[in-house]
Amino acid sequence: FSRIEDIRSIYRGSIDTESLQRLLDKYKIDYIYYSYGEKNEFPNGIHTLNSYNFLQKVYDSEDVKIYKVRN
Repeated sequence: FSRIEDIRSIYRGSIDTESLQRLLDKYKIDYIYYSYGEKNEFPNGIHTLNSYNFLQKVYDSEDVKIYKVRN
């Protein structure tokens, strides 16, 4: 997959937890940002992100959610 397809699979929740963790490591992702653009393309993405126990919501407003990847 390309980086864009990998990112889409994260927001869609179309990969298993182990694959997600590999992608986070591959791209050295420490934070995941979810706002207006992501909401438009991935309306269920917020539920996907909330479902992973290794993501900690560190910022939460009406328009923006930021998740920290816990090791």
